[in-house]
Amino acid sequence: MRQMRARMFDIKKRSPFAALIGFGLSLVLIGCSDGGDVSTSVNSKPNILFVIMDDVGIDQMKYAGYGGTNPASTPVIDTLVAKGVTFTNTWSAPECSPTRAMYFSGRYPIRTSINSAIIPIDLANSSMNPDEVTTPRILRNAGYKSALIGKSHLTGYAVDGLQSNAPFGDTAMSQLGWDYFQGWVDAAPYPIDTTAGNVLVTNPTNGQGPYACGWVPTVAQDSTNGADTGACYTVAGSCAEMSIASTGTQGPGRTCLQQGGIFDPNQSCKITMPTNIASGFALQNAHYAGTLVENFLDVENPVIAPPNDPSGKSRGFRSVIESDATIKWINAQTGGAPWMATLSFAAAHAPFQPPPSSLISSDDTVNGIDCGQTLGIKTIMRQMVEAMDTEIGRVLVETGIATRNTDGSINYDPTKSNTVIVFTGDNGSYFNTVNLPFAPLHSKGYVNQSGVWVPLVIAGPMVVDPGRQVNAMINVTDLYEFFGEIAGLQVRDYVPENRAVDSYPMLSYLTNPNQTSIREFNFTYGADNLRSSDVIENVQGACVLAGVNVCTEIIPGKASCGMQGGVWYGPDSITPIHDCCGAAKFIDENTGDRPPTMIPIEQYSVRNASYKLNQITTKVYTGSSDVQIASCKNPSPVEEFYKVNEATPIPAIDRPPGIIYLPNGTIYPYDGVANNLDISSLGGADKVAYDSLSAELTRMINAKATPESCPGDGNFDGRVDQSDLDGYRTWTVKTQNGSTWYDFNLDGITNNVDLEIIKANLGKTCANAR
Repeated sequence: MRQMRARMFDIKKRSPFAALIGFGLSLVLIGCSDGGDVSTSVNSKPNILFVIMDDVGIDQMKYAGYGGTNPASTPVIDTLVAKGVTFTNTWSAPECSPTRAMYFSGRYPIRTSINSAIIPIDLANSSMNPDEVTTPRILRNAGYKSALIGKSHLTGYAVDGLQSNAPFGDTAMSQLGWDYFQGWVDAAPYPIDTTAGNVLVTNPTNGQGPYACGWVPTVAQDSTNGADTGACYTVAGSCAEMSIASTGTQGPGRTCLQQGGIFDPNQSCKITMPTNIASGFALQNAHYAGTLVENFLDVENPVIAPPNDPSGKSRGFRSVIESDATIKWINAQTGGAPWMATLSFAAAHAPFQPPPSSLISSDDTVNGIDCGQTLGIKTIMRQMVEAMDTEIGRVLVETGIATRNTDGSINYDPTKSNTVIVFTGDNGSYFNTVNLPFAPLHSKGYVNQSGVWVPLVIAGPMVVDPGRQVNAMINVTDLYEFFGEIAGLQVRDYVPENRAVDSYPMLSYLTNPNQTSIREFNFTYGADNLRSSDVIENVQGACVLAGVNVCTEIIPGKASCGMQGGVWYGPDSITPIHDCCGAAKFIDENTGDRPPTMIPIEQYSVRNASYKLNQITTKVYTGSSDVQIASCKNPSPVEEFYKVNEATPIPAIDRPPGIIYLPNGTIYPYDGVANNLDISSLGGADKVAYDSLSAELTRMINAKATPESCPGDGNFDGRVDQSDLDGYRTWTVKTQNGSTWYDFNLDGITNNVDLEIIKANLGKTCANAR
């Protein structure tokens, strides 16, 4: 039955050329030379290096024809473009967690309830289900070993002072199928430590200091708090004296931080480390000091290295730590088994902190005091992209996938290593990093083009006619299918019969330059994650992002809100407000500023080759009366219809019509061209396209699955049976009746109420399969 089902899928969804893919791949591999250290044999399955950039949209990419007036220099990515296939029309979800789940499950958020970036107060129901047939589980059937290194964010995580719904604990990635994980289990790096390691606290109330970038700047950069000499301590206790004479204009404070140390300004080394410095090593500092987690398949206890771990392995720039771990794991693979390494950079997610100057090719204009300024953030964003490009090159060279030319450039020949390289981003760029004419106010967090249009480049030995572009519609779910194709597997052979899979094949785009678009429609979705009513009413807060005057309820607390330039209205502030409508009312009545706009609470988007239809449900503040606040909290969906325009360098980016106001009533400067169409007066081809997309949108809305749509089905196999009773018992024991996928009434507790729901539905098969 399973084989028949797979064949039926081939007939329905694959092009006629797809039947030749397996045979064609075999021929290509037989013809490959075996010149790289990471190759196994000419007949082996290809290795896979999957590289993810965080919060880097297509607007940052010079190779795509964008990048703004001062684009990042990306010679390594440019080399992959020249030697591979560039997919110019790739959609993600608007946020990182759903996109990452789509990579590894092939399923839209409407199936998984992973609707937005997962934060601690979200229910476990919005974390990746432990019974998902993830990519590493699929590839294991073809003998692959797998590692995920860097950012994970497929599940909940714990934060001090917040309720946590994280059933997996710190071993989530091994429990989801990866043989090895090393990286960060939180959503993003912690805020910049403005005390630079407890060196100077200028505000005892909030524990903040004067160092905006997390290190002690030079005197020329900050005449009050800067220093040109001092002592650099390591977490292991050693010390070296540094000065601007030995470190150059970047200064000893920054140099010390880049080496994993804490700089004691204007001091000499002491026999005993100063108390404040010793305690400072326990502090996280954005991209330079974090808590590194390591786990292995079937090993119960994780290895956790906090910032003050004596090994120092959790200190240093994250992109370098992540690349080091990737290189080490790849080079440790022996015995001829194929492997898949996912290098998931934490950059360029906020907070924005300059990388080591050795990793960037552009002039370093960040001076240590402007990390919180808009212009500084733009510069840092560019530099973080350049640093990732440098580190990708180092990974390729140090694993034998590429070599380095005498001028330092990368010499990459896809036929010299049996490795497929996939490079992408997880969603659009973040508000104040977006390059015009892309729309900063409809970027990350929105289904508009600026929020979901991401880079995708694939290179490898099977690419025919490298250096070409493919404009066919691609969804990041398709990578799930692609990874299976590379391994010679039909992914649906391993997925439960009733479980929906949304991915389409991709390999033929590499092997057949004449392959037409396989997708007729593309789709993306964003919404609030699932939370208990108690959390919504008493725990969550509202963050108003001051620079763009946008309110969101998906930032977990005051510190994270401040990290992203926001003002917090929540339970731990002087204004204990729990939603954006309440925050807008407070601002309207007390500050004189213009109330903020709000990130949509649910948004669908479908498109074909030429048109795009959005359905957006957004809270809108119109006044402070009880009736108006009730209307704000219960909005109706609104449709937006656009012609798709991907012209370079100035596309007409989809955005709603109307004027966008910042605080105090100022108008947001927007240099692009809107391309929205008036739905009420459509005719001709526009009307035909609208009707077609409207039907597809309705189909996707009707396909949405929730815990309520299949009560009792906790393992997402589309039926309620003994396996759900077993899963209920397993996870209630693990979590002591906490939040799990078997909490069907969404109260944050898994107990007898949920057990009775399973029992009442035993034997049921669900129409809306999850």
